[in-house]
Amino acid sequence: IAPTLTEFSLDLEEEVLTLTFDETINVSSFSVTALTLMSAMISDDGYTLTGGSVESQSLTSVLVRLSVVDINAIKATDSVAVSQESTFLAFPRSLVSDMNGNDVINQTSNGIAVTAYVGDTTSPTLVGSVLDMDSGQLRLTFDETVRGKAADVDVSKVTLTSPQAVNEFVTLSGGSVDGNYTTVLVIQMAVEDLNALRRRTSLATSSDSVRLTLAQGFVSDMR
Repeated sequence: IAPTLTEFSLDLEEEVLTLTFDETINVSSFSVTALTLMSAMISDDGYTLTGGSVESQSLTSVLVRLSVVDINAIKATDSVAVSQESTFLAFPRSLVSDMNGNDVINQTSNGIAVTAYVGDTTSPTLVGSVLDMDSGQLRLTFDETVRGKAADVDVSKVTLTSPQAVNEFVTLSGGSVDGNYTTVLVIQMAVEDLNALRRRTSLATSSDSVRLTLAQGFVSDMR
Protein backbone atom coordinates (compact mmCIF):
# COMPACT_ATOMS: atom_id res chain seq x y z
CA ILE A 1 0.00 0.00 0.00
CA ALA A 2 1.37 3.42 -0.97
CA PRO A 3 2.01 5.93 1.83
CA THR A 4 -0.05 9.12 1.97
CA LEU A 5 0.89 12.59 3.19
CA THR A 6 -1.59 13.37 5.95
CA GLU A 7 -0.45 16.89 6.85
CA PHE A 8 2.35 19.40 6.54
CA SER A 9 3.41 22.60 8.28
CA LEU A 10 5.54 25.55 7.21
CA ASP A 11 7.46 27.74 9.64
CA LEU A 12 9.11 30.71 7.91
CA GLU A 13 10.51 31.96 11.20
CA GLU A 14 12.43 28.72 11.84
CA GLU A 15 12.74 28.14 8.08
CA VAL A 16 11.50 24.55 8.21
CA LEU A 17 8.90 22.42 6.45
CA THR A 18 7.49 19.38 8.29
CA LEU A 19 5.67 16.53 6.55
CA THR A 20 3.74 13.71 8.23
CA PHE A 21 2.71 10.47 6.53
CA ASP A 22 0.27 7.70 7.44
CA GLU A 23 2.99 5.05 7.71
CA THR A 24 6.73 4.59 8.22
CA ILE A 25 8.76 6.02 5.36
CA ASN A 26 12.29 5.54 4.12
CA VAL A 27 13.89 8.91 4.82
CA SER A 28 16.89 8.07 2.65
CA SER A 29 14.56 8.01 -0.37
CA PHE A 30 13.20 11.50 0.32
CA SER A 31 13.74 14.02 -2.50
CA VAL A 32 13.52 17.65 -1.35
CA THR A 33 13.58 18.96 -4.94
CA ALA A 34 10.31 17.13 -5.64
CA LEU A 35 8.43 19.58 -3.40
CA THR A 36 6.58 22.55 -4.86
CA LEU A 37 4.90 25.21 -2.74
CA MET A 38 1.83 26.72 -4.41
CA SER A 39 -0.45 29.68 -3.72
CA ALA A 40 -3.66 27.68 -4.24
CA MET A 41 -4.87 24.09 -4.46
CA ILE A 42 -4.87 24.30 -8.25
CA SER A 43 -2.40 26.89 -9.51
CA ASP A 44 0.48 27.52 -11.90
CA ASP A 45 1.86 29.94 -9.34
CA GLY A 46 4.42 27.98 -7.35
CA TYR A 47 8.01 27.54 -6.27
CA THR A 48 9.94 24.25 -6.43
CA LEU A 49 12.63 23.74 -3.82
CA THR A 50 16.21 23.54 -5.05
CA GLY A 51 17.78 22.04 -1.95
CA GLY A 52 17.76 21.84 1.83
CA SER A 53 18.56 19.21 4.44
CA VAL A 54 16.30 16.39 5.61
CA GLU A 55 15.90 15.15 9.18
CA SER A 56 13.78 12.31 10.47
CA GLN A 57 11.42 13.56 13.18
CA SER A 58 9.82 10.15 13.75
CA LEU A 59 9.06 7.01 11.78
CA THR A 60 6.33 8.85 9.91
CA SER A 61 7.52 12.48 9.98
CA VAL A 62 10.21 14.38 8.07
CA LEU A 63 11.60 17.85 8.71
CA VAL A 64 13.11 19.81 5.81
CA ARG A 65 15.45 22.67 6.71
CA LEU A 66 15.02 25.13 3.85
CA SER A 67 18.11 26.40 2.08
CA VAL A 68 19.00 30.10 2.14
CA VAL A 69 18.34 30.27 -1.60
CA ASP A 70 14.87 28.77 -1.24
CA ILE A 71 13.80 30.74 1.83
CA ASN A 72 14.76 34.02 0.15
CA ALA A 73 13.04 33.00 -3.09
CA ILE A 74 9.86 32.10 -1.22
CA LYS A 75 9.90 35.41 0.66
CA ALA A 76 10.47 37.25 -2.62
CA THR A 77 7.06 36.19 -3.95
CA ASP A 78 3.92 38.18 -3.27
CA SER A 79 1.64 35.16 -3.59
CA VAL A 80 3.17 31.85 -2.45
CA ALA A 81 3.20 31.08 1.29
CA VAL A 82 2.22 34.62 2.22
CA SER A 83 -0.37 33.27 4.67
CA GLN A 84 -1.96 29.99 5.69
CA GLU A 85 -4.57 30.50 2.98
CA SER A 86 -1.89 30.78 0.27
CA THR A 87 0.22 27.77 1.23
CA PHE A 88 -0.26 24.45 -0.57
CA LEU A 89 2.14 21.61 -1.34
CA ALA A 90 2.41 19.51 -4.50
CA PHE A 91 4.74 16.61 -5.30
CA PRO A 92 5.11 13.56 -7.59
CA ARG A 93 5.30 9.90 -6.52
CA SER A 94 9.08 10.14 -6.55
CA LEU A 95 9.03 12.30 -3.40
CA VAL A 96 9.48 9.38 -1.00
CA SER A 97 8.76 5.69 -0.57
CA ASP A 98 7.88 3.47 2.37
CA MET A 99 10.09 0.74 3.78
CA ASN A 100 8.78 -1.72 1.17
CA GLY A 101 9.62 0.54 -1.77
CA ASN A 102 6.08 1.79 -2.40
CA ASP A 103 6.10 5.36 -3.70
CA VAL A 104 3.93 7.97 -2.01
CA ILE A 105 0.55 8.86 -3.47
CA ASN A 106 1.25 11.95 -5.54
CA GLN A 107 -0.30 15.40 -5.16
CA THR A 108 0.43 16.87 -8.58
CA SER A 109 -3.08 17.77 -9.77
CA ASN A 110 -4.28 19.25 -6.50
CA GLY A 111 -1.98 20.66 -3.84
CA ILE A 112 -2.57 19.76 -0.21
CA ALA A 113 -3.40 22.66 2.14
CA VAL A 114 -0.99 23.51 4.95
CA THR A 115 -2.08 22.37 8.41
CA ALA A 116 -0.01 24.85 10.44
CA TYR A 117 1.64 28.05 9.24
CA VAL A 118 4.05 30.45 10.98
CA GLY A 119 4.99 33.61 9.11
CA ASP A 120 8.23 35.56 9.17
CA THR A 121 8.18 37.97 12.13
CA THR A 122 11.89 38.87 12.30
CA SER A 123 13.04 42.17 10.81
CA PRO A 124 15.84 42.04 8.22
CA THR A 125 19.39 42.64 9.45
CA LEU A 126 22.10 44.55 7.61
CA VAL A 127 25.06 42.19 7.23
CA GLY A 128 27.32 44.17 4.92
CA SER A 129 27.82 47.59 3.33
CA VAL A 130 30.16 49.06 0.72
CA LEU A 131 30.53 52.78 0.01
CA ASP A 132 32.13 53.71 -3.32
CA MET A 133 32.99 57.39 -3.35
CA ASP A 134 34.06 57.26 -7.01
CA SER A 135 30.75 55.95 -8.33
CA GLY A 136 28.67 57.47 -5.55
CA GLN A 137 27.07 54.13 -4.78
CA LEU A 138 26.16 52.63 -1.43
CA ARG A 139 25.69 48.85 -1.55
CA LEU A 140 23.75 47.26 1.31
CA THR A 141 23.43 43.52 1.92
CA PHE A 142 20.72 42.04 4.19
CA ASP A 143 20.28 38.61 5.71
CA GLU A 144 16.96 38.09 3.94
CA THR A 145 14.94 39.33 1.00
CA VAL A 146 13.73 42.92 1.37
CA ARG A 147 11.34 45.11 -0.57
CA GLY A 148 13.95 46.88 -2.63
CA LYS A 149 11.81 48.71 -5.18
CA ALA A 150 12.29 52.46 -5.17
CA ALA A 151 8.81 53.07 -3.82
CA ASP A 152 9.50 50.81 -0.82
CA VAL A 153 12.82 52.33 0.24
CA ASP A 154 13.17 55.60 2.16
CA VAL A 155 16.73 56.79 1.53
CA SER A 156 16.23 59.71 3.90
CA LYS A 157 16.61 57.16 6.72
CA VAL A 158 20.27 56.62 5.78
CA THR A 159 22.92 58.58 7.71
CA LEU A 160 26.68 58.41 7.28
CA THR A 161 28.63 59.57 10.35
CA SER A 162 32.29 59.98 11.20
CA PRO A 163 33.33 57.81 14.21
CA GLN A 164 35.98 60.41 15.03
CA ALA A 165 33.69 63.46 14.90
CA VAL A 166 30.02 62.93 15.69
CA ASN A 167 29.12 66.36 14.27
CA GLU A 168 30.43 65.22 10.91
CA PHE A 169 27.53 63.43 9.22
CA VAL A 170 25.39 63.40 6.09
CA THR A 171 21.80 62.19 5.95
CA LEU A 172 20.84 61.30 2.41
CA SER A 173 18.32 63.60 0.81
CA GLY A 174 17.64 61.56 -2.30
CA GLY A 175 19.03 59.23 -4.91
CA SER A 176 17.91 56.22 -6.89
CA VAL A 177 17.55 52.63 -5.69
CA ASP A 178 18.30 49.45 -7.58
CA GLY A 179 17.20 46.30 -5.82
CA ASN A 180 13.70 45.00 -6.61
CA TYR A 181 12.95 42.04 -4.27
CA THR A 182 16.42 40.93 -3.25
CA THR A 183 18.96 40.73 -0.44
CA VAL A 184 21.15 43.47 -1.96
CA LEU A 185 20.21 47.12 -2.43
CA VAL A 186 22.30 49.62 -4.37
CA ILE A 187 21.69 53.30 -3.69
CA GLN A 188 22.99 55.75 -6.26
CA MET A 189 23.46 58.80 -4.08
CA ALA A 190 22.26 62.20 -5.20
CA VAL A 191 25.01 64.54 -6.45
CA GLU A 192 24.44 66.99 -3.61
CA ASP A 193 24.81 64.23 -1.01
CA LEU A 194 27.98 62.91 -2.60
CA ASN A 195 29.45 66.41 -2.71
CA ALA A 196 28.48 66.97 0.93
CA LEU A 197 30.40 63.81 1.87
CA ARG A 198 33.44 64.92 -0.09
CA ARG A 199 33.48 68.27 1.71
CA ARG A 200 33.72 66.58 5.12
CA THR A 201 37.39 66.27 6.07
CA SER A 202 36.92 63.44 8.57
CA LEU A 203 34.03 61.56 6.94
CA ALA A 204 34.25 58.80 4.32
CA THR A 205 37.93 59.37 3.63
CA SER A 206 38.75 55.74 4.43
CA SER A 207 37.00 52.51 5.41
CA ASP A 208 37.31 53.28 9.12
CA SER A 209 36.11 56.88 8.87
CA VAL A 210 32.44 56.21 8.19
CA ARG A 211 29.63 54.66 10.22
CA LEU A 212 26.30 53.76 8.64
CA THR A 213 22.98 54.20 10.43
CA LEU A 214 19.64 53.01 9.05
CA ALA A 215 16.67 54.51 10.85
CA GLN A 216 13.44 52.58 11.32
CA GLY A 217 11.35 52.67 8.17
CA PHE A 218 14.25 52.52 5.74
CA VAL A 219 13.18 49.17 4.28
CA SER A 220 11.09 46.13 5.26
CA ASP A 221 11.17 42.47 4.46
CA MET A 222 8.58 40.73 2.29
CA ARG A 223 6.25 39.52 5.00
